Amino acid sequence: MKKAERIRGELSSLVRETEERLDETNHVYILEIQGELQKLEDDRINLQVEYALHKRLDSEIKSIKNKLRSFLLSLEIPLQINRRNRRDRELRWWPDSVEDEIDVQLRRENNLLYQAKRDIKNIYSKITGHEALVEFMLETLNKDSCAKKEAIQMLKQSIRNQSKVQRKGHQQKSSNTARNLEQSEKLREESERLEEEGKNVMKQCKENVVFTWTQTNRMFEDRVREEMR
Repeated sequence: MKKAERIRGELSSLVRETEERLDETNHVYILEIQGELQKLEDDRINLQVEYALHKRLDSEIKSIKNKLRSFLLSLEIPLQINRRNRRDRELRWWPDSVEDEIDVQLRRENNLLYQAKRDIKNIYSKITGHEALVEFMLETLNKDSCAKKEAIQMLKQSIRNQSKVQRKGHQQKSSNTARNLEQSEKLREESERLEEEGKNVMKQCKENVVFTWTQTNRMFEDRVREEMR
């Protein structure tokens, strides 16, 4: 009888010890899951913030691109006028056909207009190529954010069910997220640089065109006044 009670006591003690170990294991596991949940949530927020920053910059880049395209089209008017003026002056009879300062100015103006056209086309092409990279990055960030949301739901479900899940994939995705965020930040810096370059190129081209155009008009006006005297 005493032997049976002793065995029963030992079994009870073993059950309690096993339950305590299970409780401790579950507690540690839940703490690990909670830590991983926090990391996933932080990553998801960072991805969403990065996505929003890209969208804002993308809007500004598109605005600059539209202005560049409009300015590029507007250059055709002074180019046509310049060609017509040069052609008319080539049809002059001698001695008026001798090259003078107006011919030199028209040639200078023509060179400047074509240079402005090349500069605008160059930065426009850079921005267009960059837009494709940004579009791919936005898609990558969005997919990564959706994957984080799915992983969060799975981990929360595992806590409710007190069941273990495969976490190796989540850790690998966290590594990919860090790389995606790093690449996204670099791409965003390039967006800011191109936006600034686009503004500067357009500003400089406008100033050059207006200055040269004004000089040419002034020379024609001076020539008219001379002939009228």
